[in-house]
Amino acid sequence: MKTDRFLLFNALTGIFFGLLYLCFPVQGLAVFDLSTDVTGQYMTRFFGSALTGIGFICLYERQREPSALKGLMTALLIGNVFGLVVAFFAQMTGNPNMLCWSIVLIYLLLVAGYIYFLYFARDNADSTG
Repeated sequence: MKTDRFLLFNALTGIFFGLLYLCFPVQGLAVFDLSTDVTGQYMTRFFGSALTGIGFICLYERQREPSALKGLMTALLIGNVFGLVVAFFAQMTGNPNMLCWSIVLIYLLLVAGYIYFLYFARDNADSTG
C-alpha cells in the first residue's frame, strides 16, 4: 500500500465517523449500544468535529512529499496510539459490545500503518503518490 492510499483510508474513516458524530450524536452512539445526556451529545459533537478536521487534513495533505509528511504522520501516530489505548480500556472496563471492537480494530490498523510507513517502509519516496 502506498502512503497516499493509507492517508486516504484515514481521511475517509475520519470524515465518515466525524460527520456521523457531528450531525447525529445520539444515533451514532446508539450504533454501539451507548446512550448519553445533553452534555455527552455536545462532547460527541466536539469529537466529531475533530475527527472531521483530521480526515480533511489527511485528504488534502496526502499528495505531499515524504519529508513533508513525516511530521504529520508522527502526530497522527501519537494521536491514534492514545485513541487505541482509550478504546481498548473502554472496551475492557465498560459495557462490552462486539461492535465496539471495530473501533479498537480501526485504531490498531491506523497505528500499525503509521508505524510501518514511518519506520519500516523500504523507501518512503516509493510509497507515496
